[in-house]
Amino acid sequence: MSKPTGPIRRRRLSAIAVLEVLALLTACAFQPVLVRAETRLMEKSRLTAESRLTVENEFLRITLAADRSAYIDEFISKSQGRNLVAPIARLSPVPMFQVDLYRNGTPTTLGPAQADKLDLARIDSQTIELRAYFRAYGLTVRQRLELKRGYTTGSFSMGFKLTEPGYRLGVARLPGLGLLLDAGPEATVLLPIADGALLRQPIENMKNGEKRTLNYPGMASTQLLAAYDKRGGLLAFTADGRGDFKMLVMERFGKQLVLTFENVLYHLNPPDLSLPYTVEIGAFEGGWERAADIYKLWAVKQSWCRTLLKDRKSPSAMGETRFTLGVNLREGGKNEKAINRIPEIPSLIKGWSAGLMMPMNAMLLSWEK
Repeated sequence: MSKPTGPIRRRRLSAIAVLEVLALLTACAFQPVLVRAETRLMEKSRLTAESRLTVENEFLRITLAADRSAYIDEFISKSQGRNLVAPIARLSPVPMFQVDLYRNGTPTTLGPAQADKLDLARIDSQTIELRAYFRAYGLTVRQRLELKRGYTTGSFSMGFKLTEPGYRLGVARLPGLGLLLDAGPEATVLLPIADGALLRQPIENMKNGEKRTLNYPGMASTQLLAAYDKRGGLLAFTADGRGDFKMLVMERFGKQLVLTFENVLYHLNPPDLSLPYTVEIGAFEGGWERAADIYKLWAVKQSWCRTLLKDRKSPSAMGETRFTLGVNLREGGKNEKAINRIPEIPSLIKGWSAGLMMPMNAMLLSWEK
């Protein structure tokens, strides 16, 4: 959770990305963020004692609802004076979470609409918890929202109890935000590709159901998504200082933009599991820089960002302007004998450096079996 200032700082984060996880994600091809079953009305409403609960502070008012499904019913920015969640969400709700449950390599996608029972309860004045029970799978999902006083973001956390033998949790998707931007040229989505990319007028420039996904670590340089118009916008980020593998997803769903994170849980062992970080959501006024300011408040507290590069004892070469050249250590196709290029690299780099009349960095590339 965050309180606002300054611009985002770029950083490189070493992170967990094992082949098993990558194979899992490729195999399931990332189940759609929205399971259409979530939008179907159920014959019986499963209202608990509390079917709609709200937390608020000086900056935000957030309401969660649990009736036919469970979803974010209101996300009100007090400075903008509006609800950023699309009003259509009540008729066609974006689920507050989804999980992929695996058995013998086959996934089953579950969300609130598939639960046998939904309980929405107030833990304290600033905290709400949703519990969803899936009896046939021996699964209980706990999703908690905390909005502390003085903070500009609310924190979503998730926990799971999985007791049925043979099942494993694969991916958890949250928070499921159905966002409605004002129409016009100012409507923009921030996608953290490398140094950042801006997608203008996303509703006009994306087909219904189209998704943009970025893997982190990988194509995404930060764990931040944001969407805004001339009045301001909404941001979401994962407060994951370790850099666990995940996907950042933005999807067009009718007139709504859906922001969510696909978090890998396959490496965690049942019965009791929890997402090892929170997902933060907040509002801001202005352009993408203001969203980056809020993200920065969390980022500068992480171990990989506490000391500025200029304050570190680093090789002098790191402060120089250098040309970076990618070179293959070995080359050759399936039916060819691999050629070892390693002995040639020093002279190759020296030649490039002399030709460009500047220092060089060699980025060594190698694909093993």
